[in-house]
Amino acid sequence: MNSQLIFCDDSGDPGFKIGSSRYFVIACVVFDSNIEAELAAAIMKAYKERLGWNVKSEYKFNKTQKKHIRAYFNY
Repeated sequence: MNSQLIFCDDSGDPGFKIGSSRYFVIACVVFDSNIEAELAAAIMKAYKERLGWNVKSEYKFNKTQKKHIRAYFNY
């Protein structure tokens, strides 16, 4: 039997109150093995170290400079 790891996160809010964000997004990533998930985590950690960021801090896409986002996807 194969198992997968699935991680999901949301951004924004569903819009039920005044001042809600314009969009509500849910994104998921699926790993076919623990090794793939660990590799992805190691890559994120190495990139944060390279930028001098705290490796335990949460990555916030909307608060990250565009040059760092582009560089990450080319890392």
